[in-house]
Amino acid sequence: MKFYVISACWILFALSPGKAQSVKEVQLNEVQSTAARFTLPTANVARTIQIITADDIRKSAVKTIDDALELALGVDVRSRGPFGVQSDISTAGGSFEQTLILVNGIPMTDPQTGHHMMNLPITLDQIDHIEVVQGGASRVYGAKAFTGAINIITKKVEDNTASAQIAGGDYGFYSVQGSASVRIKSTGLMMAAQKSVSDGYITNTDFDNRNYSAQWSGKVKSISFNVMGGINHKAFGAQNFYTSAFPTQFEETQARMASASLAYDKNKLSVRAAGYYRRHFDRFELYREGDDWYQRRGNLFIMGTDTAPSWYTGHNYHRTDVQGGNLNVSYRLGSHLISVGGDMRHEEVLSNVLGEALTSTVQAAGEPDYAKYTKGTSRDEMNLYLEDQFTYNRWMLSAGLMTAITSDYGTRLFPGADISFRWFSNVRLYANVNTAVRYPTFTDLYYNRGGAVGSKDLKPETSLNYEGGIRYINGPLSAQVAVFRREAKSLIDWIRVNGETTTKAANITEVNFTGFNASLLVDFKKMPSTNFVFTSLRVNYSYVISDTASNNFESNYVLDYLKHKLSVIATQELAGSWTLNWTLNYQDREGGYIKTGASSETSYPAFYTLDGRVKKSTRFADVYVDVNNIFNAKYEDLGNIEQPGRIISAGVAFRIN
Repeated sequence: MKFYVISACWILFALSPGKAQSVKEVQLNEVQSTAARFTLPTANVARTIQIITADDIRKSAVKTIDDALELALGVDVRSRGPFGVQSDISTAGGSFEQTLILVNGIPMTDPQTGHHMMNLPITLDQIDHIEVVQGGASRVYGAKAFTGAINIITKKVEDNTASAQIAGGDYGFYSVQGSASVRIKSTGLMMAAQKSVSDGYITNTDFDNRNYSAQWSGKVKSISFNVMGGINHKAFGAQNFYTSAFPTQFEETQARMASASLAYDKNKLSVRAAGYYRRHFDRFELYREGDDWYQRRGNLFIMGTDTAPSWYTGHNYHRTDVQGGNLNVSYRLGSHLISVGGDMRHEEVLSNVLGEALTSTVQAAGEPDYAKYTKGTSRDEMNLYLEDQFTYNRWMLSAGLMTAITSDYGTRLFPGADISFRWFSNVRLYANVNTAVRYPTFTDLYYNRGGAVGSKDLKPETSLNYEGGIRYINGPLSAQVAVFRREAKSLIDWIRVNGETTTKAANITEVNFTGFNASLLVDFKKMPSTNFVFTSLRVNYSYVISDTASNNFESNYVLDYLKHKLSVIATQELAGSWTLNWTLNYQDREGGYIKTGASSETSYPAFYTLDGRVKKSTRFADVYVDVNNIFNAKYEDLGNIEQPGRIISAGVAFRIN
């Protein structure tokens, strides 16, 4: 009943003739992007790029960063549950391991598995904007950016502020968060904390997620700095998450990160330096242990009359450590901007599943005495860069080379070039050709449990990427259209041949992807007429096709890409400072999955979802009601993982300046 009441209210709001006071939006061409080695206005970047602003996030019915990325062009968010429990993020038809996630330019990639890359210690309220860069970007960001990069930029402290937010809804969901910012002369300190809990929409989908972070930034003369640290903790029921053969899975993770960056800009010289550290803990239970679940009896796990197989003697324990740093120096020499630099990264894992046997065991911190790390391994990467950006009249050419040096895979060269031409004052043509690489994760190499087997013989993935497009920006209207092709070799996938029960990591020899991206953003408030139903409209469409299909085998990731994705985001400003936002998503996925008990693959059906948010804004507070999946669509983003239907929630956010 409450759904129909809220829907009726929305219809009445939509028909209201009044308009609220307009809110200033960040326009695409006003954002300085780091999609190139040099900081550029987004309008000048010779790649397909889209910016999701803090205002876009506030308007939409999103509660997590995963949800916010659903708004972006060409981004595939394959969720294993709502409210940011766990999602696999990919771009341009790639797999979840092939997109690099960064926070303020600091890579967040986990060497154990890409399933953990969204374990980020920041909240939506801290985000200034998100840059989504399509296409292979190893020349700029290193080996992790195989099909694209997503850079999350946090807000700078401008004033003394405090905020608090509480939300609740279906399935016992509630969330509380707070933040505070203090400005001291030319520096600012921001702190934030968040806790989200749910009973779950079906059995074994409950969760308890927490975030804590602090950021100190400022500028002293020609030097700006940013220091950030945080902790992300998740504990969640993982029903069918990784395999339907063992449905009662459970996982608890904790990510700790710290970073520091410096930037010096004076005259023709620019210097950027950063260092970071990330530690990640993961306990994965194939058979969930707990009061209402399996009980440990010696080396056996028993729940009622059911006993886990004798080979299951305990849970998986993993700890990964990553240390890294980078240095980039740019100098303006006439029409040329020359940049040289490099980065170094050390990755290691301690585990009872991944790696080679240790000479002595290591106790897993915070776990019982029997939880020991018995295996481990490490590796090192170093990338050296040389790049030149040349500007002449309406032309801009950027060409460069990355030399990748690794302890496990030797030395490789990855060249690339971007070119753009300002056709008219508001139109820019662009094209680029770039190479990319991705190394196997420790899970790809070593995992061997529960019917999944990795391979130490895996080779790195490589690709050659082409893209051409056109971008138009003029006041209220922004649009871009692009086509791309990715010629990939040795792609890493987890596959299961029809009739077999084991899923194996393997290199798929050669797969070529061809795609099309188009986006349109209209700000009707800036148009001469004011009689439009909507105040803003964003339309994104992406299409991808490959020349290889998963015939006679189940592809878990590489060949299960989004063939069609359409998203439409529309906002209405109503009387009395009310706003109404609609988000329509249509997805048609290539590939399929093997249903529980079946021997052959079932194709993913196409589906659409509609989300809505109605919000009342005042000087000190926002009150909102969200309905996600309004029409209660039934769908599966990942094989055998049932997605929730309609979810209704509401919240209030307070702020003091």
